[in-house]
Amino acid sequence: LATSVPKPSTEIDYIVFEDQILSSQYVGVELDFLKAIESISYALEKDPDNIDFLQKLASLYVKTNRIQDAVNINLEIIGKVNPYNDQQAEIIFETHKNLAELFVQLENFDEA
Repeated sequence: LATSVPKPSTEIDYIVFEDQILSSQYVGVELDFLKAIESISYALEKDPDNIDFLQKLASLYVKTNRIQDAVNINLEIIGKVNPYNDQQAEIIFETHKNLAELFVQLENFDEA
């Protein structure tokens, strides 16, 4: 029972789309993950610094066994967050934790 994920065409659509993706209305129900990846990638073209979208994309890559892609997205997240911003400390912690788990899956124990 895959739900199609619409692509936003206007700024209003984009705001609705962002809310739907972040609330996991589409992601997490039996969904065609490739369409979700495509839609989130499209949204990231419009807003490349959107950490929430990047985190969702990394999660989808893990679900589709694209571990190296998930590693690359997590490294990108680390490059975009400000390590001196206390509000982003949780993002940094979670991203490093995710990377450690991904490196273990890749059997790259030196990086983990």
